[in-house]
Amino acid sequence: IPALTECLEAATNSRVRQAAADALGKYAHDAVSAVPSLQPLAYDKDPVVRSTAERALRKINGRD
Repeated sequence: IPALTECLEAATNSRVRQAAADALGKYAHDAVSAVPSLQPLAYDKDPVVRSTAERALRKINGRD
């Protein structure tokens, strides 16, 4: 999870951001430490990144 979070924060490529967000969502509540890094992606310019981040946040928060 720390490596994915670091990747998420450093990524300039939207596909990398989307993949990292998707992977973090699969960890569900175990990825709660990544929430501060995922939240800004809910406002990403790329709609795929936005939706993936929102889905990951729902999974982490136990709403999906």
